[in-house]
Amino acid sequence: MVASLKSKDAIYIWDGDAELSIRVTATDAATRAPVPGATIALARDRRVARSPNGRAYPNPSSASMDSQGHGTLRASFPAAGDAQGSCVFVCDSHVTVKAPGYRAFSARVSAIYRLDFPRGRKTYVVTIVAELIRV
Repeated sequence: MVASLKSKDAIYIWDGDAELSIRVTATDAATRAPVPGATIALARDRRVARSPNGRAYPNPSSASMDSQGHGTLRASFPAAGDAQGSCVFVCDSHVTVKAPGYRAFSARVSAIYRLDFPRGRKTYVVTIVAELIRV
């Protein structure tokens, strides 16, 4: 029986949670220079606020950008997968970037409500570039 589980033709299906790393780079829209000290925050869509077993996901606290304008938020989201790959479901969750002297920037984590990853992926990462406009 165990040998059949390792067959390349077997179908593996799972659902649960996945930790998603949201990497954000903040730059000045005019100069393309990094914007250090900007803060990033996640606004989670209510449809992905709970795990498949009903447990509420904690919201990550906001994070500050480093001197190069880079910052990372880590948050758990519902996920599912099969032998081809996995999906992390984010729905309309979005990231907001704020910095003194700039207009706030907001972007959806994914345009299609989910992030697809190839088979064998152990970490789930999405990158967002925030081009901040001076006020």
